[in-house]
Amino acid sequence: MMRPGLGVGVFIKNGDSVLMSYRKDNGYLALPGGHLELYEEFEDCAIREVKEETNLDIENPQIFQMVNVVKKEIDHHFVVVFLTADYNEKSQLMNVEPNKHNDWKWINAQSFQQHYNQKQLFFGLMKLVDRFGNAETLFNLIFNK
Repeated sequence: MMRPGLGVGVFIKNGDSVLMSYRKDNGYLALPGGHLELYEEFEDCAIREVKEETNLDIENPQIFQMVNVVKKEIDHHFVVVFLTADYNEKSQLMNVEPNKHNDWKWINAQSFQQHYNQKQLFFGLMKLVDRFGNAETLFNLIFNK
């Protein structure tokens, strides 16, 4: 029997923006993140995935939200645990996996909303904006405003 996948997405906070990149496999804008490994804690997964994809060392990863993404039409079912984390300016941002991601960029709530309106966000992020009504509300929660 097939089971859903389990992954994490990390909102790395820097000023009023979060780090995102277009994925090369599907063209959607996504956060750093990936699959949870066996026996791995969510926070450890966030630290590992962010380092593997961006070379950044994050601080204070905390579980934020969770979504269950079911897309039967494309045979996709994933549970995504979103975390927030603080940007560590001492580490240097790099696109460590250029075969998987376009360059990383900092996205604010207004730009995030525009990508949502154009349906350019990865599935779990679309669902998260749906939950809170708009990107501004989501970002207020991410940044504890």
